[in-house]
Amino acid sequence: MEYTNEDLMATNGKSLGQSIWRKRLRENQKTGVAFSTSLDGPWERLDSPSSSF
Repeated sequence: MEYTNEDLMATNGKSLGQSIWRKRLRENQKTGVAFSTSLDGPWERLDSPSSSF
């Protein structure tokens, strides 16, 4: 699904119940981890976060 800048701006300050776009964006939101040996990339995304502390 494609979102325009106007669609994204319309979600600002609205609850999930007030904006269909915000609800759809939230349902598809992901948090992840990516790493690279350089800030310029290439970046590799991990499927799940892990730590080696």
